Amino acid sequence: MKQKNSTKLLTLLALLIFLVVNIYQHIHYKNLLQKSELTYDSVVFELKVAKLKMNADEFFYNGEVDNALKIYGEIDSLTGSNLVVEKRAWMEKTQNLARLEAMNSESLVKSYSKALREIDSLKTQLSALKYTSNNTTFLIDSLLQVQNSIRDSLEEYTQNKKSKQYDTLNFVSSTGNLVRYFGEVNNNKANGRGVGIWSTGGYYYGFWKNNFRHGKGVYIWKNGDKYDGDFYDDQREGYGIYYWTSGEKYVGNWKKNMRSGHGTLYGPDGKVKYSGNWSEDKPSE
Repeated sequence: MKQKNSTKLLTLLALLIFLVVNIYQHIHYKNLLQKSELTYDSVVFELKVAKLKMNADEFFYNGEVDNALKIYGEIDSLTGSNLVVEKRAWMEKTQNLARLEAMNSESLVKSYSKALREIDSLKTQLSALKYTSNNTTFLIDSLLQVQNSIRDSLEEYTQNKKSKQYDTLNFVSSTGNLVRYFGEVNNNKANGRGVGIWSTGGYYYGFWKNNFRHGKGVYIWKNGDKYDGDFYDDQREGYGIYYWTSGEKYVGNWKKNMRSGHGTLYGPDGKVKYSGNWSEDKPSE
């Protein structure tokens, strides 16, 4: 009888253990299933947003702004982002830079014209003098030479402006980012002077060669850092000044986007932190 009760107890205990194990496994697998469903839903959502963004970007860089903003608005409502605001700000910045280029051109012509008028006035005043002298004749001849030089420059500038083609381009930069370009175009590429706006938020104004920043120019990053100097094949190369938003500044030579050669690094207080030779972006003794 005692053995029978012991066997019964062991059977109940085994059954209890079996039930506990089964309940634990059920809860465990249920949690795994919920997690996998959550992961799956997240992936599906991310893919949906990525697809929408790709479609919107394609519209945007092809100039179909209204369609692009509509999709960006849909993404904003799904994710809580501010793509519509960011893209509108980007377009405004682009338009302002293009307007600045036009203003610079107009200012140059106005400066030339003003100089010509001032020279005409000086010539009239000198000619109206009651007496002439070798000095007066010399001054008039000098003014004539300056006036002819300005007229030649103005004529050359006007002819170049007429002969150059200005257009809008969209292309991929050497680093794989989309660029929206306004300026001089030759062979369907950015060649000459123009403005480029990067999809990353940075922008550049200066000289270009075959869609590369090439020559003198200024690039400003989204965070406010700025480089003003020489570019070669889309890289900082030659002489230039780099301004950090922290207040630091580097003045000197560059090669392949790195500080190379002689240069000086200034701290936020304007004091020299290091002046000497650099190699691969680091001071070298």
